[in-house]
Amino acid sequence: MRSRQLQLRLPLLAITALLAIAAFAAPAEAGTPSAIKAQNSPRLLNAHYLTIRGTIAGGRCRVSPPRLRLAPGQKAVEADEVSINYGRCATTWHVGTPARIRYAVPPRLGAVPAGLNSSSGYEYAWLTDIPGFTLTSDQSNISWAWNGSSCIAASSGSAGWYWDSNTFWGRPYNNGSWISKTCAYTDVWSQASFKNSNFCPLRTVTSSYSGVNVEGWYDGSLEGWVDSMSYSNSCLPLYLHSEVVRVTG
Repeated sequence: MRSRQLQLRLPLLAITALLAIAAFAAPAEAGTPSAIKAQNSPRLLNAHYLTIRGTIAGGRCRVSPPRLRLAPGQKAVEADEVSINYGRCATTWHVGTPARIRYAVPPRLGAVPAGLNSSSGYEYAWLTDIPGFTLTSDQSNISWAWNGSSCIAASSGSAGWYWDSNTFWGRPYNNGSWISKTCAYTDVWSQASFKNSNFCPLRTVTSSYSGVNVEGWYDGSLEGWVDSMSYSNSCLPLYLHSEVVRVTG
């Protein structure tokens, strides 16, 4: 991942609340089996499997989903977690093209100068339960102007969060979003945490997202990844997902 130490981080002007779909990763806990099998997603086309080793800190295994990239003209790619091995601190992901793509309204970019292209897209992270319903999500949105040979001319971004109040998930806290721009690329990233004191008996379940990144490049390519995500204290298996989608351009 490129260093951002010299980049200016600016708070986004627009933060939207999305009624969408989202989720992410699970830390190891006492009493958790060494391997948890999740459901293969029939929604993915031309899919393959990818195993990622995580890091152990404070007795917890933390694994991020794979970094996803779209070439110019490519529409979407999704990664669904299908197994967790806490003994090895490793997860296996099912990666492919989603059969159905969620629509999103891109951030406003303003007038694009003649001779430039404009594109938009998002990185979407979400957590689902056993039946496949979305419990929480975090989504970062981006629009940018480019011409393939010189610096990015303009960019804008926003973020949105979803929580399933029907299953007693509370509103996000510690949430926010930011944008940065260099000559070669522009990046929007967001974060959020959620709590649920009624999902499991006598315990509070948490869901957290940190560094939900979407990045637009000078050549029109689009990348998405999540620095870290976790759920903890759940009495039931929960499933983690990530996707990057091109909306326009």
